[in-house]
Amino acid sequence: MDEIGANLADAAYKNQLAKQTAEELSGITAKFTEAMLNAKDQLGKLPGVEGYEEYSEEWDNTLKSMEEHAMSIAFGVDQSASDIKTVDEEARADYSNIGGLLGRQVNA
Repeated sequence: MDEIGANLADAAYKNQLAKQTAEELSGITAKFTEAMLNAKDQLGKLPGVEGYEEYSEEWDNTLKSMEEHAMSIAFGVDQSASDIKTVDEEARADYSNIGGLLGRQVNA
């Protein structure tokens, strides 16, 4: 018989991945802006390449949004794992009294 339950070790692992992704994306907006400024400086005024400001501004907003979403995901996964652990701990006593009805212990 299969029971429904959370795999807390898997949740913790995915939480680590989400945090790692957020950390790796942190600062990408500033790095992109710096790269755009360097590209503009390296090319100089000739042959008259334009559009750096518009391109940079457009992608700056996209990258900021990406950084914010990555942090939000990391926080959400962390909070979800914590909530699951809390619920499981609160319910453990109730389900532990069932004895032989479950094929495994409840997240013990």
